[in-house]
Amino acid sequence: MKSKVMEFIFGALLLLNVALVVSEFASELIYPCFDAYIIIILFLLLLIIIILIIITILLLLIIITFFFFFINIILIIILLLLLLLLLLLLLIIIIIIIIIIIIIIIIIIIFFFFFFFIIIIIIIVFISIIIIIIIIIIIIIIIIIIIIIIIIIIIIIIIIIIIIIIIIIIIIIIIIITIIITFAGVAVW
Repeated sequence: MKSKVMEFIFGALLLLNVALVVSEFASELIYPCFDAYIIIILFLLLLIIIILIIITILLLLIIITFFFFFINIILIIILLLLLLLLLLLLLIIIIIIIIIIIIIIIIIIIFFFFFFFIIIIIIIVFISIIIIIIIIIIIIIIIIIIIIIIIIIIIIIIIIIIIIIIIIIIIIIIIIITIIITFAGVAVW
């Protein structure tokens, strides 16, 4: 687990370094006065999304572990609430990315459409890749939510079955005791 975390941190730093290099290249290539820090923000937001996805997967693993070994319903509910908060934060970040992308597209179309046609094509490809990533993330979130709902339903069904079995056993014991007491009273009489 520690080696995986170190690999993730190293990959994140490497991606940030690539983002800085790309932003400097974009600021010099597109326009001297164009502030390329927006590109850095986009890469940082993508890094945050990756981190949130990893945290979400870790939370799911913790939930599954507690379900099979401890069956602690209260702890599972707390972890589910944390997972929902992470999903909400992930959705907010995705919305921010979409807004930034739309703003960048509008700025590029207004100022650089007639001068940088090839660059616009490259940016459209980049945006298409981001949209595909967002769609994949949304699909993963939907699958995770479905799995969580299935787990909750299974827990409820198991609890209901256990309660029904206990009630049936108690009723049978009461009937047996009543029969024994009745026959004992008749015998004594």
